[in-house]
Amino acid sequence: MSTRLMFIFLSLCLSVQASLQSQLPPMEGVFNDAVVARIDIFIHPDSLATMLLPQNLQSDHEYPADFVWNNGTRSDSVKNIGFRLRGNT
Repeated sequence: MSTRLMFIFLSLCLSVQASLQSQLPPMEGVFNDAVVARIDIFIHPDSLATMLLPQNLQSDHEYPADFVWNNGTRSDSVKNIGFRLRGNT
């Protein structure tokens, strides 16, 4: 095969394979309207006490914490996230 024909063939194969792949994850596991998901934030007590001081309530400083999500059938966690307060605290 010529180089040009081989290039066209490979391009066609890659474009067909890419179009067959799912672009989005299935929604049934995460977005379940029958269950209220639970979110837990684990933060060191000293960080929480510092965060809640009146002079720190509007601070943009992020404190290390762990994030855990659970909807009863699935769960996920992220370690060492940056956590700060916003809104009416």
